[in-house]
Amino acid sequence: MAISIPVSPKSFYQLTPKPCSRNTSARCSRQKNIPVTRLSKCLNEVDSLRVFVVSDLHTDYSDNMEWVRRISPDRYQNDVLIVAGDIAETYSNFMLTMSELKSKFSIVFFVPGNHDLWCRREAGKYMSSVEKLTALLDACREIGVETGPRTVDNLGIIPLYSWYHKSFDKEKDITGFRIPSLEMACKDFHACEWPSHMLNDDMSLARYFDKINEQNQSMIDDVQMKSSQIITFSHFVPRQ
Repeated sequence: MAISIPVSPKSFYQLTPKPCSRNTSARCSRQKNIPVTRLSKCLNEVDSLRVFVVSDLHTDYSDNMEWVRRISPDRYQNDVLIVAGDIAETYSNFMLTMSELKSKFSIVFFVPGNHDLWCRREAGKYMSSVEKLTALLDACREIGVETGPRTVDNLGIIPLYSWYHKSFDKEKDITGFRIPSLEMACKDFHACEWPSHMLNDDMSLARYFDKINEQNQSMIDDVQMKSSQIITFSHFVPRQ
């Protein structure tokens, strides 16, 4: 039997640290009141494999980074953590966050979100978001974070790489209101840097990420053969 858990932005299995607005101090202060110990309420069976899921940590905000640091260093050493993207905008904060999580959980899986691939605060370190993606995946291998399919105690866990594209938008345009264009409203169009053959207004970005899944096909096949249950996860929730 396969269990598919699409993990949407700003979701957490038991607890969600939310990004704090720089202009809203109330939201930032409320973050400090969330007890990390609530994680322990997920499952009580000490002999069972426990899998936690988190996304949108946005640890460029200091309160969210502090939340990660306050996770118990001992309580989850036998558990699995799925990290479904949007960890941090900068490489340095990404490394700090993922290293911290890996020290607290037995096995950590990662798949990138859109914010992870922003280049605007990297001071020209990366020529493109593709180059930054490669750097993030290399960093995960360096610290022991899983970025590909793997079986854990008969449970298959499969990261799915993805990106959004306009063909998923089947809703009618809103009329009668002045609404900014997607290019104006979405920071991805300005914060990400893509090679000239990869465009936001067609399916080239989505196809690029899907090719990574195709490259993992042999590992996916192996996981399917060895696993009694399967979890798939992605930063972007499938609509079709």
